[in-house]
Amino acid sequence: MQKTRANEKRLMFFSPHTRRALAWFCVLVHLVALGAAFFVLGAGLPPGNLATRAQYVAANVGAWQIAWATWLPASLALVLFFAAWADVVEKKYRAWAVIAVALALAGAVIDWADEMIWIGIAPGLAARFAVDAFAASAYALWDRAYLTLSIGLANGLYCVAAFILNALAYRTRNFPRWLARLGAVVWAVSFDLSLAAFIADGAYIQIASALAFALFLPWVLLIGYGW
Repeated sequence: MQKTRANEKRLMFFSPHTRRALAWFCVLVHLVALGAAFFVLGAGLPPGNLATRAQYVAANVGAWQIAWATWLPASLALVLFFAAWADVVEKKYRAWAVIAVALALAGAVIDWADEMIWIGIAPGLAARFAVDAFAASAYALWDRAYLTLSIGLANGLYCVAAFILNALAYRTRNFPRWLARLGAVVWAVSFDLSLAAFIADGAYIQIASALAFALFLPWVLLIGYGW
């Protein structure tokens, strides 16, 4: 038994210290991104009148672009954290763990593409919203597509990845069962956020997002220090 555990330990790429560092990195970059969302992005995102929100974006392009840029490392941090989490599952489950990390990476790629559109394309459309019917239509289309692609699909992929890793962790020797049960709750709430995005309910999205992140951030640290 000791030899088997030693072999498994040698297969790990992330040391306990690295896992804790990644947990803190994930929490800190998400706190910065959430601050940017609260203080800058909120006035330009649903719910609210589309024309008023587009006007806000056009009037605050620099702050808008910087605020969206803070979400780029947040997605990266989550993928790295999932990779570290996948690294602790037993060797016989590693194929499923790799699939989970790949799903998380796919979600991050969608998020990065969405964020680059908000940074590079959407402000120009917002500036012409009031005088150009095509720009107004394109902006409205993207405003709706963002909910489906990023908050709906990308977040949904993160959730599926987390469900897989949580199930594998539950089957892993010595992994705290209470932490696995807590993870199931955290990611069920986060998946509820995706459902809110798919039905395009802005108020529901705000409530679900607040609850999801309130659970997600301490859970990350618990995983980082608990295993």
